[in-house]
Amino acid sequence: MKACLTVVLILAISAAAAGQGQPDETKRPDSLTIHGFERRGGFVNFVSGNGRCLCAAEPNADSKRPLTNGDTIELDDGRAELVLIPGYYLRLSDHTTAHLLDLSPDNLKIEVTRGSAIIEIPIEDEVQLAPQYQELKDRFFSIVNVITPGGEYAIFRAGGYRFDVTSNRESHVRVLKGAVAVSGHILKEGGAAVLAGAVSRDASDKTVEDAFDKWSRERAATLVQANKSLKSSEWYKQMEDGHGYIDVLDDKHAAGGGRVVSARNSVAGFVEPGVSIKSGEGDWRELKSDAQLADGDRLRTAPLARAEIRPYPDFDFYLSGNSEITYRVNADDIVSIDLTRGSAALFVSETRVKRADRNALTVSANKTEYTIKSAGYYRLNVFSSSESEMLVYSGSVMANGEIGSGKRVVVRNQSRVTATLDKESRDSFDIWSDRRNARTVLTPRKWWYAGLWFLNPETSEYTFVPGGRVCKSPYGGSYSTSYLLNRTTQRIRSPDNVTPLLPNTRILKVP
Repeated sequence: MKACLTVVLILAISAAAAGQGQPDETKRPDSLTIHGFERRGGFVNFVSGNGRCLCAAEPNADSKRPLTNGDTIELDDGRAELVLIPGYYLRLSDHTTAHLLDLSPDNLKIEVTRGSAIIEIPIEDEVQLAPQYQELKDRFFSIVNVITPGGEYAIFRAGGYRFDVTSNRESHVRVLKGAVAVSGHILKEGGAAVLAGAVSRDASDKTVEDAFDKWSRERAATLVQANKSLKSSEWYKQMEDGHGYIDVLDDKHAAGGGRVVSARNSVAGFVEPGVSIKSGEGDWRELKSDAQLADGDRLRTAPLARAEIRPYPDFDFYLSGNSEITYRVNADDIVSIDLTRGSAALFVSETRVKRADRNALTVSANKTEYTIKSAGYYRLNVFSSSESEMLVYSGSVMANGEIGSGKRVVVRNQSRVTATLDKESRDSFDIWSDRRNARTVLTPRKWWYAGLWFLNPETSEYTFVPGGRVCKSPYGGSYSTSYLLNRTTQRIRSPDNVTPLLPNTRILKVP
C-alpha cells in the first residue's frame, strides 16, 4: 500500500494510486475528489502537423499519449509539445527527432538527433537565502541532460533553452534564461555556443527569433493563461477560503525521497542501462544496482550510460559514458581502481573520522597512482594510452607528495605537470555526478521544487501548477495559481497524533 504523505496545506491531492481500488487510509466523509492533477507527467501535450510517436503506451482515457523511457518522437512538418516532470516542457520543431532516454525526475535524459528543441522550465521568483542554503537548494534541482551528435549538455537551472542540430551534426545551444554546462563551460542568460566535440562561442545574432521561437513563446503564454484561469475553479476557491488541504499519496520510489545508502564496501549504487561487468574469465553481463564488486572485476559503460560505485560507504565513484575500469580489493579490504579509458568522478563525504584513520582509495590512470582519503571532489580523465589528467576541485591527493585543492595534474608519457585548476570549468558529467551525490548522501526537502500538472478540461492540455511558490515563465507571465504547502511545523497535532481539522475544513483529494 502506498503511504500517505501530506505535502500541501489548504488543498488536497492524492496521486494516481487512489483510483486503483486500493484502500485509502486518509479518506474522510467530507473529502472532495479532484480530477485532472498529475504528479509524475510524461505526456504528449500538444501536436500540430504531421509526425509519429514511436511510443510503447496507447492514449489514455483523456486522449493523452503517455510517454515512457525509450520512446521516440519523429516530426515531419509538424510541431509537438511534451510535458515531462511537473514544470518541464519539451517543444520540438518540424523535421526533428527526439529520443526520451530517461523520464525519471532525478535523471532526465533527452537525445536530439536532428532538428530543433526548446526546453522551458518556469523560474521561481527570487527568494533571498544565505549562500550555503542556496547552494544546497540548487543541488536538488532536477537537471536535464540533453545529448546531441555534437556532445552533451546539462541544464541545471530553471529557464529557457534552445538546441539545434545542423546538417553536419554540429549542435548549437542558446540560453534565454538559466544556466547550462557544456564541455567545461557554463553558459548563462544570453549565452550561445556551438558544440562539435569541442565547444566554441556562437557569435550569431541571438536576438532574432524564428518561427519556432515565436511558436514556443505563444505556447508559453497560452499555458500561463490556462494556469490563471484555474482561479475560477471550485477547488481553488476552497483553498483560498481555507476550507481544505491537499493530501499526496507517495510511494517509496517517489522523486526526492531519502535513499538508503549501503554500509557495505564495494557495492554498485545507481546504474543506468548499458553498464556491464566481467568477473575473471567469465562473460560480460549486465551490472545491476546493489551488486557486490570483487577483486579483478572489470566494468565498462556504453557511450550514453553512467554508473555509481561505492568502494566505501563515504566514497561515491561515478563512471561516465564510454569508460572502463579494473577494480581491485586486497587482503586488507583496501580498494584500488584503475581507469583505462573515459572519465570518472569521486566524491568523498565529510565524516567525524580523523583523516589518518579514514578509508584510503587509490585511483590510477596510465600507470600514475593517486591516493585519496580527504573529503572533497575529484575528476580523473583518460584521453589516450599516454595522456590523462587528475582534477582536484576540493580535497587533496597523494602522488609523490600532496597535491591540494584547485590543482590540475596532466600526465603525458613520462612527464607530469601540475597547474592551477579553474574550479568553474564543469561539464555535464560534473553536474550530473554532483546532483546524484547530493541525492544519495542527503535527504532533500520535497517542497523546494513542488509542483503538479493539471489537465485543463476546457483545453484538454496540461498546465503547470506550482506548490507554495510563485513561478514565472522565462518568456514572461506568472503561474499565479498555486497550492499552499502543508509544512509540518504549521500543523496542529492532537494528543493521539492526528491532525484535527478546523471547522468547515474539507480535504480535497485528487485521484
